[in-house]
Amino acid sequence: MKFLLGLLLVQSCMICLAFSFSSNLTDQSALLAFRNEITTDPNNILAGNWTTKISFCNWVGVSCSRQRQRVRALELRNMGLQGTISPYVGNLSFLVKLDLRNNSFHGPLTHEIGRLSRMKALILQENKVQGIIPPTLFHCRLLQSISLSNNLFSGQIPEELGTLSKVQILYLGFNNFTGTIPSSLANLSTLQVFGLSDNAMSGSIPWTTFNISSLFEIDLTNNRFSGSLAVDICQLCPRLQGLYLSSNYLGGQIPSLLSNCSELTALSLSSNRFEGSILRNIGNLHMLELLYLGGNNFEGTLPPSLGNMSNLWQLAIEGNYIQGHIPPELARLSNLRELSLGDNNLTGIIPEQIFNISSLQDIYMNFNFLDGNLPTTAVFCLPSLEALALGGNRLSGNIPYFLSNSSKLSVLSLENNLFSGPIPTSLGNLELLKKLYMAHNQLTTENGSPQLSFLTALTRCRSLEELDFSNNPIDGILPNSIGNFSSSFQSFFAFGCQIRGPIPREIGSLKNLIFLGLSRNNVSRSIPSSVGALKSLQRLYLDGNKLEGLIPQELCQLLRVGELSLQSNVLLGPIPACIGNLRHLQQLDLSSNNLNSSIPMSLWTLEYLLFLNLSTNSLGGSMPSQMRMSNVMNKMDLSKNQIEGIIPPTIGSFKVLIALNLSRNSFQGLIPESFGDLAGLEFMDLSYNNISGTIPRSLQKLRFLTYLNLSYNKLSGEIPNKGSFVNFTAQSFMGNEALCGQSIPQIPTCTIRNTHKMQTIQIFLKFIVKTRKKKKKKKIFFLE
Repeated sequence: MKFLLGLLLVQSCMICLAFSFSSNLTDQSALLAFRNEITTDPNNILAGNWTTKISFCNWVGVSCSRQRQRVRALELRNMGLQGTISPYVGNLSFLVKLDLRNNSFHGPLTHEIGRLSRMKALILQENKVQGIIPPTLFHCRLLQSISLSNNLFSGQIPEELGTLSKVQILYLGFNNFTGTIPSSLANLSTLQVFGLSDNAMSGSIPWTTFNISSLFEIDLTNNRFSGSLAVDICQLCPRLQGLYLSSNYLGGQIPSLLSNCSELTALSLSSNRFEGSILRNIGNLHMLELLYLGGNNFEGTLPPSLGNMSNLWQLAIEGNYIQGHIPPELARLSNLRELSLGDNNLTGIIPEQIFNISSLQDIYMNFNFLDGNLPTTAVFCLPSLEALALGGNRLSGNIPYFLSNSSKLSVLSLENNLFSGPIPTSLGNLELLKKLYMAHNQLTTENGSPQLSFLTALTRCRSLEELDFSNNPIDGILPNSIGNFSSSFQSFFAFGCQIRGPIPREIGSLKNLIFLGLSRNNVSRSIPSSVGALKSLQRLYLDGNKLEGLIPQELCQLLRVGELSLQSNVLLGPIPACIGNLRHLQQLDLSSNNLNSSIPMSLWTLEYLLFLNLSTNSLGGSMPSQMRMSNVMNKMDLSKNQIEGIIPPTIGSFKVLIALNLSRNSFQGLIPESFGDLAGLEFMDLSYNNISGTIPRSLQKLRFLTYLNLSYNKLSGEIPNKGSFVNFTAQSFMGNEALCGQSIPQIPTCTIRNTHKMQTIQIFLKFIVKTRKKKKKKKIFFLE
């Protein structure tokens, strides 16, 4: 008997071992099939580690149960893997967790995923999985966490999702889902976090669906939801901590009961259509850390109770219609990092106490009507300050020196105010400063020195990228130290600053400079050849100065330049023949100089040129008949020169030309018939030339033409009377003695002819002539 019992026990163990071996082989085969669908393994992890030489339970990313040695978790996050998710993953029947986040898996989510009945966590975020959520997923009844965000899923969110009653975390954001939120989600009684941001969802938010006591975060940011906030949202979601609804089409007023959401830490309602006043008792939200109300239609004043939210570290109410003063109570927000009140209608002074909030990193109060002075005493300190934007106000007084002690400051925006006094050289202490905007103020140099000493100081800011002090009465000379700016320096704007003297040749050291603007100053002497060393330059504005001499050939080395403005100077000589090297040039303005010689042929090879102005010079020669057709030329002005010869018909192929001015030259010949093909032409001036012949009737097709001046030429014949010509007066044609028209005051009337009568007379005359010729021939024959 004992022998039989022992035999049965051995048999049972053998069967268990065989079954276990078979099950293990199934898991191993499934994993190998999964590996085979991986097309890219940048770190060679799976190819090198997933081999049959070792137990699959020891493979990277695989976790097994202790007793049965079955795969319980597959975690391959952040490995840079590419490929599809193998359907064989459905054979891992004991799998509890599948985590493939932050890879590049693509294709649809396999329907076999529904076979994983024990799975509790499905994490596929940050991949490229596409298509719909497979309906088989709803067989995974134990799922607690689903994260499909940052993929390419599309379609509607299925109603069946509401059958997964154990789900606590549901992230579906950053996909292409459409439609409305299914009401079945109300069945997710244990749901804690619902994320659906950055999709294309629409309709009203079904607030009763979120009547879930466990829910503490709702994120519907950047969709197309409409409607309003639920009045009783705090009763529906008593544990609500985060409510993110920014960038939708929500409107109406904020419900007054919202202040009862005592656990709320984040409220984001920006970029919607909310209106009315900000709740007076919003300060009751003592736990609030983030408050985003910007980009709405809020009006009224800022409630002083905002100062009661002691945990607040981000307050953003920019882009509304808030008026009145900034409440000094805001200075009580000792943890505040960001204060954004820009683009409102705020008035009065900035409370001094705000400049004592040591935690502040970003202050945005630009584009308001704030006035008064900033505090100047050293008592104030903003040690954490990184960005200060006060532009577009009415602030006055000196730039405070205490800002130079904010060693972390990277952006300082003070433009469009009434600041006066010297630009502090102490700003050079800001080693992390990247952007400095001071344009449109009344700033000067220190001690009235002709040298712009503040520029020398700013060269110590080795992170500086952009500098703009345009439209200030600087009245000084650019120092040679301008060449000492660091390699990070990209933009230098000093328009209208009364800068005088030469451009230092050291400017050629700014190898990474992209924008250089010195327009409307008193800069003199010649353009230094060292400008040609600015290999990264894309925009060069030197117009409105007293520059003289030749245009240096070195400008042709600026191969990335897109806009070149040298107009209104005293430049002379020819346009460099190498101008055609500037293949990216889009705007060229050399007008109002003393340039002579002919226009170089290479200029007409610039295929991206949109705007060309060479007017008011002494350019001569003729325009080439074989100039390249332009598909982008928008405006061309060659007026007030000495150009002669015919007008090239090729100009008629400049399909997007809007304005053409060839006036006050010595052009001859005809107006090209091809000008009728300039379908978008709005302005054309050919006056004061020697153009002859008739006005082409093809010009009647120019339906957008609103200005036409053909006066003082040698045109003849009848003025066309259709299309835009019905709106033109004698001013367009005066000084052409042989022109005539129909019903144009001050223009001679053309002789009216009876066409049928003239044809009859012509036939009769021909008959008489033929008869006389015949008689004459007969008479001559008789005499012979």
